[in-house]
This record gives sequence, structure tokens and C-alpha cells, in this order.
Amino acid sequence: MNAQKVQSALKKAPIGRLFYLNKPEAFVLALGSITAAMVAVQFPIFGTLVSTAIKSFYEPAEELLKHSRFSAIMFVALGAYAFVLNPIVNIMFGIAGGKACGACTVNDLPKHNAARDQPV
Repeated sequence: MNAQKVQSALKKAPIGRLFYLNKPEAFVLALGSITAAMVAVQFPIFGTLVSTAIKSFYEPAEELLKHSRFSAIMFVALGAYAFVLNPIVNIMFGIAGGKACGACTVNDLPKHNAARDQPV
């Protein structure tokens, strides 16, 4: 019986209401999503760099020096890229989540107070 109540409560909650509540944060969510996509690109680049660095060990000394310098510069650039973008993703989604929680609390607070103030 309890499972049926949970299922009926889940069916009554429309997803459109969630989108409506997140409408003020749409810009922050879009910016966070774009930044998250940029962060996701770093993993394939890192794999390519590692394979290039390993491959450079099998080259002559002149090319080894040239490729190892290039790999070192690219690893530092990728680290700086991740160092800047990862906190931005967390900040953007944190701001959007905080605003959404605040909106839910403000919208639902009068209902809870009214129900609590009624005598039993």
C-alpha cells in the first residue's frame, strides 16, 4: 500500500514544474553545461598526450628532445586548463542549485506553515 502512495506521488509531480522553477537560472545552467563539455574534452586530449609521450621514447635523440618539450608544454597547458575550468563548473552548478533550492523553499514554505498552524 505504501509503495502505491509513493508511485502516485511521483506521477503527480510534473517535470514541467522543475523546468519552470529553474527558468531564472537558465543562463547559469547553460554556462555550466558548456563549461562541463569543455572539461570533458580534456580526458581524450590527456590520453592522446600520454600515448604521444610514450611513442616519443622510441625516436632518435633530436626528435625525442623536441617531442618531450612539446609534451611537457602541452601537459602544463592541459593542467592549467583543468585548474581553471573545473572550479567554474562546480561554481556554476552550485549557484544554480542554491537558487533552485531557495526558490523551492520560498514557494513551499507558506503551504507548510499553513498546514502546521491548523489545529488538529
